[in-house]
Amino acid sequence: MLKIPVEEYTTPGVYSVTMEDSLDKVRQMMKDHGFRHVPVVEDKTVVGIISDRDIWMAMCEDHPQCAKDVMTPHPYTVTPDTPLEEVAFELSKNKIGCAIVQRPEEDFIGIFTSTDALNALIEVLRGQVESSQEEDDA
Repeated sequence: MLKIPVEEYTTPGVYSVTMEDSLDKVRQMMKDHGFRHVPVVEDKTVVGIISDRDIWMAMCEDHPQCAKDVMTPHPYTVTPDTPLEEVAFELSKNKIGCAIVQRPEEDFIGIFTSTDALNALIEVLRGQVESSQEEDDA
């Protein structure tokens, strides 16, 4: 059985927003970079996540909003060595679009999305995952 750490398929956390950033800024960042999820960071700590769905729902309201008004607080967070299978299962079971990947007591290193999970699945099905990642049954 393959034992793959989630970090191997994590999208590096290059972009994030602050709690006070406008939704226009968040929306434009998503559009410019093709993201569907953006972490909300305060003092180098991820405090929330905003999805494209959050943005679309907020656009129906008349008053301007900032990231903290629409973010989902306390996003699902895992460590880089968490097994990919476990993270993908949790995303599917709880209908979550992404997980924050972060080392304990450090800045976040990236985001693992449902698209990343599908990319991993494709590689496994095509036999592209290295055999060195196979668990030793002995």
